[in-house]
Amino acid sequence: MRELKACSSKRFNEQSGKLTKFGWHDGYGAFTVGASTQQAVIRYIENQVQHHANEKFEEEYLRMRKAAGIQFD
Repeated sequence: MRELKACSSKRFNEQSGKLTKFGWHDGYGAFTVGASTQQAVIRYIENQVQHHANEKFEEEYLRMRKAAGIQFD
């Protein structure tokens, strides 16, 4: 995961042309999805900006962890 984060942020920063650098937050979370939910995941990614206007990332992340039965502090 560390390598994926490093490579993806490096590529984005090299190709974006933006003055401010993109960087990942510390840590990460990963959830698996089945092939049957592929289109729903694509729609989710396409609509992230709108989605997070209604639910903050942190709230969503905690909700997803709880739904998956992952314990957290």
